[in-house]
Amino acid sequence: MLLGLCSGSPVEALPDANLRDPDYLASADVGFEQIFDLDYDAARATFSSLEARHPGHPGPPLGTATVVWVQELFERQDFDLNRFIAPGYFNKDSDRKMPISERQLFFEKVERSLRLSQAVLGQDDGNRDARFFLGSAEGLLAAFAYTVDGKMLEAVGHAKQAYQYHRELIDGDPDYVDAYVGVGVYEYIVDNLRWYLKWPAKMIGYRGSEARGIDYLETARRGESSVSDEASAMLMVIYFREKKYHHALAMARGLRQRYPKNFLFHLDHGQILEVMGRKREAVGHYLEVVHNAELGRPNYQRLPLEGFRYALGTRLRRLGHGDTALRTLSDCIASVQTPDTERALCHLEAGLIEDEDGRRERAVAHYESVLALPRVGDSHQTARDRLRTPYRAR
Repeated sequence: MLLGLCSGSPVEALPDANLRDPDYLASADVGFEQIFDLDYDAARATFSSLEARHPGHPGPPLGTATVVWVQELFERQDFDLNRFIAPGYFNKDSDRKMPISERQLFFEKVERSLRLSQAVLGQDDGNRDARFFLGSAEGLLAAFAYTVDGKMLEAVGHAKQAYQYHRELIDGDPDYVDAYVGVGVYEYIVDNLRWYLKWPAKMIGYRGSEARGIDYLETARRGESSVSDEASAMLMVIYFREKKYHHALAMARGLRQRYPKNFLFHLDHGQILEVMGRKREAVGHYLEVVHNAELGRPNYQRLPLEGFRYALGTRLRRLGHGDTALRTLSDCIASVQTPDTERALCHLEAGLIEDEDGRRERAVAHYESVLALPRVGDSHQTARDRLRTPYRAR
């Protein structure tokens, strides 16, 4: 529904009344698949070419804007399931600031898509596809406001506009499956607003139903439509949030099989297994991700390996796999590509594991290495405390 990216903006063209042109549909599907495979540069090229061939179609610029948004979330490493559902996560500012040029490109392309959609409707008020793109553009503005800018009420305002456009499509034609994703997401999110947002939202007419939202997304997932994978990805997050882990696992498994180059779906698979208590299987998935990254498997090389090794080492330690955690942290320390800040954290975590296992001399060596490296947070203070007082395993 919302996937793609290109550079530059062609001269304003006459609106394209045939929004289901076979060339557009086939190329757009390719662009969507490239995004799910994390092939962002290829997706940019696909939608750029598509916009050049169909300058009056609202779909290509909307695809462009979507890639800008998705790639920004990727750069922020915001696709971890636990981070994505954490209470208040989107209410705090990100450490990363979106490049101005990318932000301008996003809004430029969304505005172009809106203008073209409205122009088509100006010529043919009953054009359902133009109404779909109009709602999709509003939905993308809602997603951007929520995930990038952390502006909940602004996001809900755009989402309601998207909902109204797509709700009209469903009411007029229940088989218009593409519209069910936007309607489903809106219903679910509005029903799950925090109490201090839900009350004023309901006062001004915003309504939602969690169960109905999930039903709509399931309808989209089961349909033979380009939005099926998007619906699956949304359902994976929702089912994980709702602790319906078997359903979430089914979504993750299907997405991983369909997009084998997307290491994020591989990590999601392991993360869901972990919360289900299937820790050994989860550890196997995490280590396989690292192995694939080390081998340079397609798009697994996009994984920030050094930082991930530290995060994985702490996770493995928490899961009770101390020896495996220590090997992972040792790889982090030994890699010449590891920044000193990450190396310090890996030394500190390795020292804690050695202390837990009674290997005090090795632990001390790690703590002293921390002090020889740049301070990261309270790393120096923690290392000094551990040097003064032997760590006791809980």
